[in-house]
Formats: sequence, structure tokens, C-alpha cells
Amino acid sequence: MIGEKTEATSGRIRSVAAELFAEKGYSETSLREIAERLGITKAALYYHYPSKEQLLQAIVQPFFDDIRILVGHAERELPGGASLRSFFEAYLDMLLRHRAVCALFLRDASSIVAIVPLYKEALDLTRRLNSSIAGPEATDEQRLRTAAAFEVLGVALLTSSWLPDIPDDTVRKTLLDAAVRVLDTDDDAAGRRKP
Repeated sequence: MIGEKTEATSGRIRSVAAELFAEKGYSETSLREIAERLGITKAALYYHYPSKEQLLQAIVQPFFDDIRILVGHAERELPGGASLRSFFEAYLDMLLRHRAVCALFLRDASSIVAIVPLYKEALDLTRRLNSSIAGPEATDEQRLRTAAAFEVLGVALLTSSWLPDIPDDTVRKTLLDAAVRVLDTDDDAAGRRKP
């Protein structure tokens, strides 16, 4: 019972902190402001998260857990012929699920500095993902097209602030179609998987 209450409080802290980071920016938000919005003491907040960096890390951790799973899937299964479109669907769904957290990094570069080790891991995961999707025999053009397809899917992270009136199902279908088209070439060179 106490563990459930502690986890519920930790979840509320993460939720409110994410809102404040999105509103004001990571560097402009203090732990005192987070505690005040929650109606708890700063000491109670420190009990759960001893620093703002640890709080931010707890907020973004689920995103990194999901991206690790997707990279592992791409490295293990896509070379065997799994559907690239299905993989892109899973990747895009993951981005949409974590859109608020990812948008924080797009709006506030100081938040990236606060989690440098995770950010470096994200860069490595992105390289591995691109490499897995492009395939082991990919040409330079195919590698560039793969990177461009992921950038197309990444537009999902901007839709809540740039195009908030577009429904998620439209965002999903449009970006999936566009990403697959980016990969589609007239000459199906060796090593390239069909979407």
C-alpha cells in the first residue's frame, strides 16, 4: 500500500514537472515551482527526486526504454523480411505516445544538456536503427533515404505545437505514406528491403 502511494506520488510529480517544463522550459522551471503546483513541500519532492536532472531523466526514461525495444526488434527481425511499413507504424506510434516528452527537447536545448548520457545513447540508437533499416548492403543513396524517412516520421513530434488541429489518425496515415514513399525508388538495388 505504501509502495503504491509512493509510486502514485512519483507519477504525479513527473506529470506536473513535464507540464511545467513544457510551459516554461526546463532551465526556467525550479523544483520549488513544481512542489508548489503539486501542493507538497520541497523536502517531499526531494524524497522522490533529489535533483531536477534525476526528475527529467525519470520523465524521459520510458521513451528511451521504448526506443531500445524498437532498435532490438529492427536488428533481430527486419533482416528476416518483416514488413518495413509495420515497423514504421510501431515507431510512429511510439513517437506519438511520447510526443510531449520529445517536444520538450525540440523546444528547450538545455534539457538535452541535463541528460547528456541518455542523449548520447539516443544518437547511438538512431545510428543503429538507420543501419538496420537500410540493410547491410545499402548504398549511400539508400542510407540517406532511410535517414530522410525517419525524419518524415519525426514530424509527428511537431504536430501538437505546429498543427494541433490535425487529428492523430491523419498525422499517422499521412506520415507513414510519406516515409514509405521516401524509401521507394525506381531501381530496387541489392540490399534494399521493399516497404
